[in-house]
Amino acid sequence: MKKRKWQAFWFVIIVGIIALIGGEKVSADDILTLRYPLNLYNNFGNKAKKTGKILPKGSSWKVGIVNVTKDNYVWYCVGTSKGVDIYTAEKLPFIRDTTFKTAVYSLPNKNAVKSTQVLEANTSWKVFNSKYANGVIWYQVGGKQWITLDRAIGEATYTLYLYSPAKLYNGYGDARTDTGQVLKKGSSWKYRIKKRGEDGSWWYQVGKNQWVTENNTYNQLLNTAGLNGGYNIRLLHQVPVYDQPNYDAKNTWITLPKQTAQKVFAQKNYDHLVWYQVGNKQWISPGLEATRGWFKKSRDISFPILMYHDFQGEWNDWQVTPQEFARHLTWLKSWNYYSLTPEEAYYVLTTQREPANNVVWLTMDDGYRSWYTQIASILRTQKINATGFQITSDVGLNDSLTIDQLNEMQAKDNFNVQSHTVTHSSLTAVSPTQLYREVTNSKDFLDSHFGYDIIALAYPYGHQNQSIQKIASDAGYWMGLGMQGGLANINYGLYNLPRIVVAPRQTIETFSNILQTGQK
Repeated sequence: MKKRKWQAFWFVIIVGIIALIGGEKVSADDILTLRYPLNLYNNFGNKAKKTGKILPKGSSWKVGIVNVTKDNYVWYCVGTSKGVDIYTAEKLPFIRDTTFKTAVYSLPNKNAVKSTQVLEANTSWKVFNSKYANGVIWYQVGGKQWITLDRAIGEATYTLYLYSPAKLYNGYGDARTDTGQVLKKGSSWKYRIKKRGEDGSWWYQVGKNQWVTENNTYNQLLNTAGLNGGYNIRLLHQVPVYDQPNYDAKNTWITLPKQTAQKVFAQKNYDHLVWYQVGNKQWISPGLEATRGWFKKSRDISFPILMYHDFQGEWNDWQVTPQEFARHLTWLKSWNYYSLTPEEAYYVLTTQREPANNVVWLTMDDGYRSWYTQIASILRTQKINATGFQITSDVGLNDSLTIDQLNEMQAKDNFNVQSHTVTHSSLTAVSPTQLYREVTNSKDFLDSHFGYDIIALAYPYGHQNQSIQKIASDAGYWMGLGMQGGLANINYGLYNLPRIVVAPRQTIETFSNILQTGQK
């Protein structure tokens, strides 16, 4: 009750002051915002007399006239009462707060030269002098350094130069709406405010609620006039658009966003790279972007795909100890092996390119909790990529990983999750309905939980046939992995890739041999 009485008291006092002086209470961004309470006077300088009223700390006021007297007082006219001007005053030097990024001028004049210095928003500055010119209050914060808190003049402006065409939006980030207008390449635009979108992209306000970004993910301008038919492909990463499908292609400065479906009207192969037509004289090659800097080979590449399971501290036919696993990784590092991600494995198989002379794909099946408790720290320390094929119905149950643990491993431990079906049933022994669900539902589950496309399927027990391979392809997988032994090569087919089961208690000599030959 006491709190409400005091709130009511101050409300009456402030309303009374406003009524007395006929002033206008304005927003905190406007001319004068009080850091502390100030007296009201019915004149300024030697003629000033206190009215007995006080303007409260934190209030903001429209100022009509400013006078600086010889005794270093700055007098602000904040209204009138019965035809008499009403003033409040501050003694120099005093502190003024910026509420926005504030430009610094060489003179108290909006046409004066701006310095390169900008005062950050929400900072405090000592004022040594004040001037009033053409309805604007100026504050001197240093030698030939003047600012104004009139936003229209004082807010710092910058220039955005567009190196490629850019769409104009109302709003920014996820709240944006397309205006249908495009700003020309080479044009420049003044802006005062820039904001970060949800994905980290910078957005620039170039007009009233008009925003633009240099991130070409939001500026794609595909010309599909006259192109018919087509099919969709999924882009795992953002991809630049080129004017032709070969090494002479020029970048159009359009970039298509990651994790999106893109319509394709034609397809061409050039030097073992697939190019997709997405518009008139507009082509993309995800493989080109993924393999930049890789070594080109004159032959199809063969490499080992190693297959692990559990990593508890005891041996059995499917269980390697953490100490053995660490020794394997140390040996791989000592021989300069590069460990592939699923996407990289796909491009090694399909482009005759590889990121290093020795490559290996480390995989593990089933989703054991020991991945998290026993070997995650080893992967992190060694900085080696590994792929876990997860049984989705086991997530969070018994000795299996939880979604949070899988997410943590992917964020910290050079780890990637792919599909090992829903229930780990032999796909050659189930009904057609269950077969479809095992393959597609596991992918849908993992896609939705991890926010990226699942592209690889490990067949339980290695059981599969051509019909199962087609279902995997139709579901959107890029590769299918078995466990028949041998080095992976495109000649096996992308949905029949062999893996080598890593048995416990192998000598390093045996481990070295299976990497080179694919055989135990």
